[in-house]
This record gives sequence, structure tokens and C-alpha cells, in this order.
Amino acid sequence: MFYIVGTAFLIGVSVYITTTFFVDKKSFYDRRLKNIELFKEEEENLKSIKNLSNESLTLLIREREQNLLQDVPREKELATSMYRNPLILPILLALCSCLVIFAIYFQPISLGSLNDLRTHDIIYGFIQGDEKERNKKRNALILELEDLVDSKISTASELYYLSTKFREIDEYLFSSLLLAELINAYKKEIPAYVYSEYAQTIFFKEGKIFSAAVNKALDVALAKSPTNSIALTLKGINQFEAGDLSLAKISWEEAIKYSNNETEKRSIQTAIDSIKSIKNQ
Repeated sequence: MFYIVGTAFLIGVSVYITTTFFVDKKSFYDRRLKNIELFKEEEENLKSIKNLSNESLTLLIREREQNLLQDVPREKELATSMYRNPLILPILLALCSCLVIFAIYFQPISLGSLNDLRTHDIIYGFIQGDEKERNKKRNALILELEDLVDSKISTASELYYLSTKFREIDEYLFSSLLLAELINAYKKEIPAYVYSEYAQTIFFKEGKIFSAAVNKALDVALAKSPTNSIALTLKGINQFEAGDLSLAKISWEEAIKYSNNETEKRSIQTAIDSIKSIKNQ
């Protein structure tokens, strides 16, 4: 927002300076043309006087030429003689330029820019608020996100970014809602790891229980990306809770192999070590 205000201000200043210079130049040019026309009229009038001698006529014409066709000074008072206030036009053009920029940035009201702005305020007000404020705004946010999803106007990057912001504050319900829409609307465009992130988000939303929804999402994630470390980690957890420690260890070792996150690798290794401790008991 600060960027667009600064840009609009700079463009407005540029338009003001340019138009002010133009008014000065134009006034000088127009005054010169008027003087030429006036000289021609004076010359014709002088020539129409029959009782003037040639010497007097020549002298008077030269006098008019010197008075009317000499260089016109380029001071601002020339513009003042043509316009009551030479600043009005540049200022109006500068203001119009700023308004056009803001209109393009925020889009016309008829296209729903006010609704978009309200949705933005609700979403980011929730994300930036503390837990008490979130609890107050939770119901309103659910309605806004449902409207946002139903409107089909959000891009894939916007949906993914918002889902990430909600995961950062452990709001997995909202994150899973956005990821579900992302997968549904852009299934042919999104990378395979999004399916694993969706399965993980559903897992946390369900309270770390392998419900039917979690198992379904995990199966899809493994089918889309069988070497994804997140999907393999979830697979190992599921196997561990089912009592199949050997398969859990294999899944976690595969997860470490394909993970690029050192913190994630250490966490998975801790889980593998716990299996060794259980077997040694």
C-alpha cells in the first residue's frame, strides 16, 4: 500500500512539473503568434493611410516591428495574462493522475474491490491477532473463507500462501480448507508436494488421529509423490501406531533420505531411535 501511494505521488509530481513547464512554453508561443498577427494588422492599417510619405511609413512599420516582434520574456506573468491562475491546470492533472492510479490499483467498485478489501482485513486481522481475538473472529473468518473459495477468483499462489500463513499459527482447519480448494481448482497445475502438505494439515486438524479423511489424503499423497518426506513420515507414524515397528522404521529412514530439512531429519531420527529403545526393552 505504501508503495502504490509513493508511486502515485511521484507520478503526480511529474505531471505537475511537466504541465507547468508546458503552460509557460505555450503562453510564450501563443503571445508571439498574437504579436505577429497584430503587427500584420498594424502594417496594413499604416499602408492604408494615403497621406503618409514612404519614409514615414517605413519608420512607423519598423517602430511597430520593434515593439511587437521583439523577443517576449519568459516570465510567469505571461501565463498570468492568459490564465487567472496558471497552477490550476497542473494541479488538476496531477490529482487526476493519482486518482487513475488508485482506481487501477484497487479496481472499480463495481468489480468488488470493497469486498476484496474487507476480506483482506478480516483474514489478516485474524492472522495477526492473539488467541483471544482469533476466537472472537473465528466464525466470521469461516464465512469469509467459504465466500472466497466459492468466488473462484483467487489464484493458486494466493490460496497456497494463505494456507501457509494459517499453518504457521496452527490454524489447520482454515489451512486445510484452502488447500482443498487449491487441489480441487488447480489439480493439473500444482506441484505434487501440495498433496503431502494437505495430508499433514488434515492429520493435525483431526487431532493427530488417522481418520478416514487423513488416510484418504495420505494415500493420494503417496500416489502423487512416493518419495515425499512428509508423506513418508505420516506413513511411518500410521504404521507405528498400528504396531508395525519394522515398517515404520523403513518409512522413516526413507523420509530422512529424501528430506532436505535438517530439523525434520533430526525429529525423524528421534522417532527411529525410539523404536530401537522399544525393541531393546
